[in-house]
Amino acid sequence: MSPLEHVLACLAEECSEVIHASTKAMRFGWDDGHPDGSTNNAQDIVREINDLLGVIEVLKQMPLPLEGLGDPERIAAKQAKVQRLMDYAEGRGALQR
Repeated sequence: MSPLEHVLACLAEECSEVIHASTKAMRFGWDDGHPDGSTNNAQDIVREINDLLGVIEVLKQMPLPLEGLGDPERIAAKQAKVQRLMDYAEGRGALQR
């Protein structure tokens, strides 16, 4: 395994951990947590996103062609799309604000 492959595996793992923490919060609520744990689902999401951001920083330091990573226009376009889809879902009755 190369260093790049190792970091990509870490990236995939952290993405899956964000997914896991997010689905726990959706299923059981922000304030719930594992009975044996000392954190709630909101804290777990924050921890996992921070871990993901840490791996992204390692990836950015590697000699890779990552031009455009963090592109403000692309990020703004994604934010607008999420908002449009939330508005659509609300109009369909699938989202309650």
